[in-house]
Amino acid sequence: MYRIIIVWIRNCFGFSRTESNAYLVLIGLLIGVHFCLGRFPGQSVNNPETRYFDSLIINLSGIPDTAVTKAPVFTRFDPNLIHYDSLLAMGMPRFIASNLIRYREAGGIFKSPEDLMKLYGMTDTLWSALRPWINFEPSEEHPGVTTDSQNTGSDVSQSIDLKDLNKVDSLWLMKINGIGKVLSRRIVKYRNLLGGFHSMQQLAEVYHLPEEIIEALKKRVFIDTTQTPLNKIKVNQMDYLQIASHPYFSFVQAKAIVSYRDQHGLFKNLEDLKKIHLIDDSTYLRVCPYVDF
Repeated sequence: MYRIIIVWIRNCFGFSRTESNAYLVLIGLLIGVHFCLGRFPGQSVNNPETRYFDSLIINLSGIPDTAVTKAPVFTRFDPNLIHYDSLLAMGMPRFIASNLIRYREAGGIFKSPEDLMKLYGMTDTLWSALRPWINFEPSEEHPGVTTDSQNTGSDVSQSIDLKDLNKVDSLWLMKINGIGKVLSRRIVKYRNLLGGFHSMQQLAEVYHLPEEIIEALKKRVFIDTTQTPLNKIKVNQMDYLQIASHPYFSFVQAKAIVSYRDQHGLFKNLEDLKKIHLIDDSTYLRVCPYVDF
């Protein structure tokens, strides 16, 4: 069809192929402008209701203007817990709903209804429509139980259902305020690469895990390597690629371990690792819990 129109323009007006293409594009632009100007006749662009519904149409990601859309279904919601699909059901544009989810995944926490105004794209009209339905539920960060420093560990365990950090999955982690799909997957992935956490301090090594999330996690999890043993690096059996897959060993250090083993025989204890000059004291202390023979 496009080629037929181009040929027709060339034959009627004697235009070259390039001129015909430009002419066709110009016609398309004029039709588009005419359609946009005549779409809502008699309505002021400054009308807040017009801006709100325009934003809904613009951000429906591919749903045509003529499509029949459902009316917004408002229900009480906590912006720290609500799911993406539920936000869409309440009439929130897709890009604003995505911004809300990304804000949470980055560690952001909504503490008041006004905090929603921080979201890029949020309008006064949309916020006013959502405001009566915002209801903050007791969060994991402030669970409504006694967690004073005077309490013993057993008291806290009875008040909060603590979980083993080396056993929880990403779905459970997502229940904690501020931890979305991205951060929960990072925690689990890094745990698997390590072979399990042996210290809460290692949470600080998880890529872009905010300090407030780490503190919230510490209130909900524990680490017990006697019950959940670490997956250790068998330095007398593994090749350098397997050793280097651990976050604490570089490829150069892994090759040095295998070379030392080939030249001097099997490692007998952790002290033998100190004989490799490429393994400094910092690396040695970090890998000790993960090395086995």
